[in-house]
Amino acid sequence: MEMTSTFKRKERKYLVDKDSAVEIMQKLDEMLYRRKFRKGNEETYIRSTYFDSDDFKCFVEHKNREKARFKIRIRQYGNGVDYYKRCFVEIKEKINGINHKRRFRIKEKWSDSLIANEIDFKKLLDYNRMDMKMLASIYHEIQEKLFNFKMHPVLQVAYHRQAYENSEKNVRITFDDSLSFGIRTTLGKVSEEIYDFTGDKIIMETKSFGTRPYWLSWLLKEYGLKRQRFSKYCTGIETVYAETNSIERILKTKEEEVINHE
Repeated sequence: MEMTSTFKRKERKYLVDKDSAVEIMQKLDEMLYRRKFRKGNEETYIRSTYFDSDDFKCFVEHKNREKARFKIRIRQYGNGVDYYKRCFVEIKEKINGINHKRRFRIKEKWSDSLIANEIDFKKLLDYNRMDMKMLASIYHEIQEKLFNFKMHPVLQVAYHRQAYENSEKNVRITFDDSLSFGIRTTLGKVSEEIYDFTGDKIIMETKSFGTRPYWLSWLLKEYGLKRQRFSKYCTGIETVYAETNSIERILKTKEEEVINHE
């Protein structure tokens, strides 16, 4: 079986208070299936390392709500104590409101070789159960962007996740909490100074392929949930780089045009 390497879907975020999130999850337990993660666990911990340029190209384009924008990250999953050695290298693009995500797997020890564009492609192909042309296309696009924009690690984002999906697997709903950020400038060393961003809200996200089902519209209306423009990446950059004023210096838009936490 080939690994799913491409995703094209509509994504919407909602900030939900904890009590309401518990109620919604209880309803979803009756309607959907719990998403199973590694070893059949119904929850997981996620740690992502995001890349950007010295002038924070990805951040600025997101804040300006450019119709075509992208992010590159390396993502790991874990059990709350350790993170697994398998990583996912992902490029996530938003084009006219639709999210396109493509990815492949690497071993953690290959990270430096990936950044240096010195990874053994045959090993990479053997490690990924996917079409060679598809893997080559994703790999070369990521390498091209890393090189052209001189991108490097800038941010670590971590959180706890629970998720649901329907039997057709065309709708997924995730619940993220325990969100934290840290500056990360290398792949070999995780952030030592962590900024907690837990608050009293749960980040609920709906991810759908095609038309949104009626029951999801009903659920959102039942709890009066309105779509929020919230980006973990942008919020993290604003949080951890605030003391240096680097974001304020680089961001070119007028203050009233900047939408916080898009």
